Amino acid sequence: MTAPHCIDGDSPDLYLEVTNRSKIWEQSQQIITPGGQWRAYLNGLALCALRSWLSKADYLAQPWPNSAALASFWSVVNGCVLDLGGSTRLVLIPDEAMDQAELRVPQEWVDIPSWAGDYYLALHVNLEEGTVCFWGFTSHARLKHHGQYDAAQRSYGLMAEDLFDSLLLGVSLLGVLTESLRAPLPELPALGVEQAHNLLNRLGSSSTVTFPRLAVPFVMWGALLEHAGWRQNLYERRQGLSEHSVLAWLREGIGQWGWTYLTTTALQGRTLDADNSPVMLSKLLQIAGQPYELRVQQQDIRVWRFQLQSTLVGGLIPRGFVLRLLTEDRQPFVNNETMAITAIEYLVLDVEVDVGEGLVWETEPIAEGYDPEILYFD
Repeated sequence: MTAPHCIDGDSPDLYLEVTNRSKIWEQSQQIITPGGQWRAYLNGLALCALRSWLSKADYLAQPWPNSAALASFWSVVNGCVLDLGGSTRLVLIPDEAMDQAELRVPQEWVDIPSWAGDYYLALHVNLEEGTVCFWGFTSHARLKHHGQYDAAQRSYGLMAEDLFDSLLLGVSLLGVLTESLRAPLPELPALGVEQAHNLLNRLGSSSTVTFPRLAVPFVMWGALLEHAGWRQNLYERRQGLSEHSVLAWLREGIGQWGWTYLTTTALQGRTLDADNSPVMLSKLLQIAGQPYELRVQQQDIRVWRFQLQSTLVGGLIPRGFVLRLLTEDRQPFVNNETMAITAIEYLVLDVEVDVGEGLVWETEPIAEGYDPEILYFD
């Protein structure tokens, strides 16, 4: 990894410029709360700066789990993740404070197992100069074992003198630093559907609950956020949006969250379903580097069809691919998946859904940037 120009002479800190601040500011305004907007702006600047720097060192750094999901994180907590090709995860913690005495990391990024990273980067955002200063970093294990836990703010703090210099990050990414990166973490207790809905009802109003992350015990809060569908549901509620309701989308004639509503006119020139009936909802996916389409279509009053197919002309579903449906709390049920035994044109699952029931879809191999979502059929 090559180091960028250090503006500050002998300082080991890295100063990274951000050029598209106006666009990042505009994107941050999609969150309705002032705190969420500001977190989105600071994190957006940090993401832009670090991705640009890493790309110059030939690292392909992608936001985790995907760019579209980031607002649901920033609406409630500071920080974000850059994934370096699935091998290393960098947790970015931006701050406006000039006092670079301590790195303070929200507990979510340390104690939620699926959120934890390998390295945690301390970043100072200078809004006047349009720069992001990378002034130190640490590992998850060091932060967990040596950081000072603040129960009131639910965060871990590590003093500046206990951080690695930013210029050593390239060395550590090459595996030269030998200390253990991640501390072992216990799994968070699973939430039942009723318990999760009670939490969502309690925390879902941004006008009455300003800091939802501090309003309930962490084990409950962490378990709620770790379920991506419920995290997204919480965001939608706090935004005043409707849930992932398939029937509502069809009634309104629109799609959200990457879903497209397809009318009969829109289907002209496109392949129809296996039974030659029109498609209702469609989502484009990338799986194993190839383009696919997931379609959801109503077959009967309570029966819905999930269908996966290639978008390439003459394209087939490869042998071994799986289309799977899970309950809202991500549990399997009878006949919930189908596998391609040989290369075939479609993978199809028909399922009867009760009123108010939610389903989670997934594929194997996992779709690129996949973030589990709950589709409600109310």
